Amino acid sequence: MRSKEDTNEWWEENSKVIRRVAEEVLGKTSGKGMPQGKGTWWWSEEVQVKIKEKKEARRKFETSGRGDDRAAAKSANKEAKKAVAQAKARVMGEIYEELETTEGQKKIYLLAKRRNRATNDFTQIKQIKDGEGRVLSDENEIRNRWKVYFEKLLNEENERDFGECTSNKREMPEIERQEVKEA
Repeated sequence: MRSKEDTNEWWEENSKVIRRVAEEVLGKTSGKGMPQGKGTWWWSEEVQVKIKEKKEARRKFETSGRGDDRAAAKSANKEAKKAVAQAKARVMGEIYEELETTEGQKKIYLLAKRRNRATNDFTQIKQIKDGEGRVLSDENEIRNRWKVYFEKLLNEENERDFGECTSNKREMPEIERQEVKEA
């Protein structure tokens, strides 16, 4: 049986090997990932190629650190931004033209309805149990169950023991006119 130290050493060595092989096979990322909220549904093949070239140039610069690789990465970044802007403008232009038609206006209303429904809070309860534990799903039964529940809750007499209460009436001096003026 191995000791705890032997097991920890074995694990450290194996994890290093696994990480090294994974990095060789899969590569290493910057860890930043894709920014949230930025849609790429309108990307064309050209944009995807430019973005891939930009990433490769950036990766090459990060590994080498050479000045000419940095210039290539900057150039690839500019080309990618340009391709993205052109593709986005082209797609948005097509969408705006489509929205000018009667079918497009119908789409706008459908989209507005869908977005409105998506933002609604669903605080309405569709099912509830009655006093015996049976599930109620009919709206009127649910409403009656809530009515019975609150009537019982709000009309129940609870004994209250205040113990020895002392009066909190104290003599307070009257407020003078001068004090009001100063305040």
